[in-house]
Order: sequence, then C-alpha cells, then structure tokens
Amino acid sequence: MAHCPTCGAAALPGHRFCTGCGSPLAQAAAATPPASAAPTGPLAAAVVHVLAAGERRHPLGDPLIIGRNQGQVQVPGDSFLSGRHASVQGYGGHYVLRDLGSRNGTYVRIRETLEMGPGDHVMVGSQVFRLDAGTTPGGAGREGPLPLPAAATRGLGADAGGGEAPRLVRLLEGGAEAERIPVPRSGLTVGRTRGDLVFPEDALVSGAHASFAPAPGSMPGAPRVTVTDLGSRNGVFVRIREDWRLRPGDVFSAGRQVFRFEG
Repeated sequence: MAHCPTCGAAALPGHRFCTGCGSPLAQAAAATPPASAAPTGPLAAAVVHVLAAGERRHPLGDPLIIGRNQGQVQVPGDSFLSGRHASVQGYGGHYVLRDLGSRNGTYVRIRETLEMGPGDHVMVGSQVFRLDAGTTPGGAGREGPLPLPAAATRGLGADAGGGEAPRLVRLLEGGAEAERIPVPRSGLTVGRTRGDLVFPEDALVSGAHASFAPAPGSMPGAPRVTVTDLGSRNGVFVRIREDWRLRPGDVFSAGRQVFRFEG
C-alpha cells in the first residue's frame, strides 16, 4: 500500500489527497513498491506530534513518554507540560494513553456525546470547565477552594433555579475558579458568537462550539451532564482519569501540545 510522503499515513485506493494531512498523493502512488516488496504486517502504530511548522511522527515500540524534560518527546519550552507528563503504550493488541500524574492533565478530543461525572474536566477552546460535585454553591461533597460569592454564579434560564441544576465551574489559568454556570434542563450552548455562554475573545472557540445538558438520572449531590461537540473547528477535549484506549485518528493534548494516534 502507498503512503503519504508528507505524514506517512496510508494512502487509500482512489484518493488523490491524504485523509490525514491533505497533501497530494501523486508522489505516494509513484513511490509504491513492487508487490513482492510490500510489507506483510500492519502499518506500525505511531504518535504524530502536530506542530505549527509541520508534523513529527514517532513510531510506537517501547512505551512513548511525553514530557517537558523527560521521555522520547520533550518540549522544554512548554511550561504547561510536567517533566514526565503522559505515555502511550501497547497492551494486548491495542494502545492506551495514560496520564503520569501531570499537574495540568491529559485531554482527549471526543468523537461522540460523552457523559461527565462530578470532578470531570472539559476543555472548549481555551476555556476549561469542571463539573461541580454539588448542584448548589458550596453543596455537599464539594471539593477544592471555598465557595464563590453569589455574584459569581450565572443564571441561565428559568429552569436553572432552585439549586437543582448541575453546575459547571469555569477555571482560570492556574486552576483558580472564575464562576459557576448552572446547566438548565433545556441545555447550555457555549460558543464564540452564539450560545448561552459566549467567549468573543477566544479565537479557539467556534461560533457555536459545544453543548451541555443534564444527563438522565442526574440528581443533587451526584450531578451528571452530557457534552456534545457541535462541529467545532478545534474540538472538545475531556481530561482522562484512567487509561484511555486509543482508536486510530484519536487526537489528544498534553500541556500546549497536540498529538494524533495512528494505529
């Protein structure tokens, strides 16, 4: 099988452009080796580091460690990366992404609607939200800093009152809490120019980027919400709490770095 000369992804039969990076595939077709020389096994899995200047492909053999100053992929200039931040490792025919106790977490771009539980984090553009452990400010089971003042809690819709709506906490850089946002039964849309919660200064947020809604069975003290990507340009990312089984094409971030898994 031919491969893209730019990123190394498999060139699908009949396709003129790479499905991974969009580069023309004419050179790849010309470079296809004779059938007798074609590899007999599957294409080796790899982690692709997506950079502004291009992509760097790291084939997976031994566990791949990503960090600021440790591992096979090091980015000393990224202060949001921990020294030893995350790893990708094969287990029984599949690969898993693992956070190595990093300070700022490891995030995976969601492909379908995902359910969040108390304490889960989600990133929309540059905005980071945490689902509060309680449905009212300072409610039972709340973790972290002292409750925010009432003025820091937004009201978004008539059905958000009564202290029954799940609440998202918007976090500032460094982890400080900025405000609480109730998620009404009718749902909550986040965007740059459209929605209930807009961030016009955040260039990484699409016009209408993501939506949140109370999940079935959500209740005070044990809130759950669903998050859906509304076709955004940069995606919606969730912070992993345990090993995440990777699928080909999965995109994940560590610090300010973005990676793509090819399997």
